[in-house]
Amino acid sequence: MDKNQIVGIVLIFTLFIVWQQFFAPTPEQLEAEQAYRDSVALVQQQAETPPVAQLDSLVDTLQSTQDDDTSVGSSDSVLLLQRTGIYGAFAGATIGTAATEVLENDLMRVSINTKGGQITEVLLKEYQQALLDTNYKEYKIPLTLLDNPRNKFEYLLPVSGVPNGIVRTSDLIFQPTLEGNTLRLRAYAGPEQYIEQVYTIRDSSYLMDYDFKLVGLQQVLANSADELELNWVDYLKKIEINENYERNYTTIYYKPVEDDVDRCSCTSSDEERADQPIKWVAAANQFFTSAIFADDRFKGATLRTEILDKDARDLKKVEARIRLPFGHSPEENIGMQ
Repeated sequence: MDKNQIVGIVLIFTLFIVWQQFFAPTPEQLEAEQAYRDSVALVQQQAETPPVAQLDSLVDTLQSTQDDDTSVGSSDSVLLLQRTGIYGAFAGATIGTAATEVLENDLMRVSINTKGGQITEVLLKEYQQALLDTNYKEYKIPLTLLDNPRNKFEYLLPVSGVPNGIVRTSDLIFQPTLEGNTLRLRAYAGPEQYIEQVYTIRDSSYLMDYDFKLVGLQQVLANSADELELNWVDYLKKIEINENYERNYTTIYYKPVEDDVDRCSCTSSDEERADQPIKWVAAANQFFTSAIFADDRFKGATLRTEILDKDARDLKKVEARIRLPFGHSPEENIGMQ
């Protein structure tokens, strides 16, 4: 090896050392690049996964991450990026801790979860549920309705660019404001863009006023949508001692605006489709009923009942897929009771 070759090798080695000192990426840059690659890989995986499977798997993953405060704090930007791919403008409303708010009068106590804004229990103060112990001796406990953890009360919002084009309000954390007998719950898509649910309990009454509002969301929700869907699922519990008799009087009723009251079958699993406007829907046990009344009217509904096994905790599963009008105005308000 001659002198010129040795000098050349020394210069190359010197340049490599200088590049490492001044131009090589820092550990922080390498970590950021890896996070970016992970995010890109996640997006690519979403694109290659069928929409339904994509939605289910990612929502399950993110919900488990949401319960881990350490994970949320250490990778907040990546988490928000992931959730934006699923929830669009509502991604920020999926981060937070759910809580239970209570509205109460002399007749009932209503518990409402800020996740989804759903009623999770109604305790009726003047009624009790009769049960039998192991010796077939009757005893009584407080009577509660709408308290099955599998129940659902959620709106399916048409949002462009998210899996299946739908964001479910049951996945959102609502911010509560309690003012006397009124509870306001808001889930934000932006500073002046939000969903609001308003519950107002009346004195000495089993009726509650309820409003569902969309404010400033005309650019967030899909332009092609002319209606919204409310998905209500209620597992009707066994309340009476004679459950066989009670089962035959348990079903879901509905009232068309221009027709008489109708219902699904009481003695078998059934499905009814109401394509005409309806006034109300009611999930009814033998003696107790939970109902939704429109201040004006609903566009229609699909109603189902499913008889459960005799050894199940509940009598029947009832479901109402209620279609609501949507006009893309700056503020939409659907009044109900």
